[in-house]
Amino acid sequence: MQQKLRLKKVSVKGKDGMRRTVAMAIAQGLLTLMRSHIGRKKAIGKPALFQAVYAEPYDPESYEHFAKWDYVKRAMHVLRARSNCFVIGECTEQGWTYFVVSSETEAGTYVTAVEHNVRGLRKLQKRAVVAAKQQWHTKEWKIEGLRMRTYGAAVARLVDKR
Repeated sequence: MQQKLRLKKVSVKGKDGMRRTVAMAIAQGLLTLMRSHIGRKKAIGKPALFQAVYAEPYDPESYEHFAKWDYVKRAMHVLRARSNCFVIGECTEQGWTYFVVSSETEAGTYVTAVEHNVRGLRKLQKRAVVAAKQQWHTKEWKIEGLRMRTYGAAVARLVDKR
């Protein structure tokens, strides 16, 4: 039986107002939902989690669902930052799964991902300095290494709109 979240309106005022309120409401519901998903063995898949939150099946091709999923990701961030319910996501052969960390080994997955992201941000820090020193703002702008087939139809639509 699929569990449906009952979202309560939470008035939290942030810079982006509404987004913050929705994410906080979803986070509140996730506190209950994630009690059934403690540990990697009891992880919930992205489609099932989306359906539990929004009471509709997840469509990976839908831009609306892409935007709605952003609220769920923000809600999981809220839980990690402001509660003692530490939800992480992990990419598996079946797709993305989400669960509450229950061991140091499971936490290691998250720590590794954060370290990877920090390395990427350090590269961007250095790139920002190079951009300023080499006056990139005065040069012709281009994207290097963009693979059209990787981004597929979405990039093609953007290019066609110009």
